Amino acid sequence: MALRCFLVPVIGVGTKTDPRRPKYVQALSGDWAVIDGTSFMLLVTEITEANALLLQANTDILLLDLSALDTALGPVQRTRITTGFSSRGLSTTGVSPTTTWRALLRNIAGQLQTGLVDTELALHIITI
Repeated sequence: MALRCFLVPVIGVGTKTDPRRPKYVQALSGDWAVIDGTSFMLLVTEITEANALLLQANTDILLLDLSALDTALGPVQRTRITTGFSSRGLSTTGVSPTTTWRALLRNIAGQLQTGLVDTELALHIITI
C-alpha cells in the first residue's frame, strides 16, 4: 500500500444520516483524511495499487503525486493540474514550470485551510 493524494468530489449533505464524505469512499479500505472544500476534498489515504488505479479511472478525480515531492511538474502535468484546478474553482496562480508537487500541495491546503477535518495529517502533508 502506498500513500496517495487525490482531489475528489464531495457527496452527502452534511447531516448525521448523510455526512459529507469523499465520493468513491467505498474504494478506501484503510485510513483516510480529507481537507474539505466546497464541492471537492483533498483526500490522503494509504491505498493499494489496484484501488488507486480504480479511483484514477474516474474522470472527476485528480491524482497528486506524492512519490516525487521535490520534482517540478512537467508540461503535461501542469496542463492537467491547471485544468483540474480551474474546473474546481481553485486558483492556478503559482502553478508554473518551477512548481514542485510539494508547493502544489501547500497551495491546495492553503486554499482549503478553513475546512480542515484531520488537522494532524493535513499539517503533516503541508510540512513534508
